[in-house]
Amino acid sequence: MWFRILNIDRITNSIEVECHSFDGLNVFPEVWSLDSTEAGFEIGDYKLVK
Repeated sequence: MWFRILNIDRITNSIEVECHSFDGLNVFPEVWSLDSTEAGFEIGDYKLVK
């Protein structure tokens, strides 16, 4: 899966993402809450790897 960060809400410490399957058949939006120990993100495209 890869995901695109659409929006960063620094007040609620969350990011709005658009998730894509590698085959391109599935696209779905999600909102991820982040705590202070997790990595920082900027708007852009990211690939999840095992």
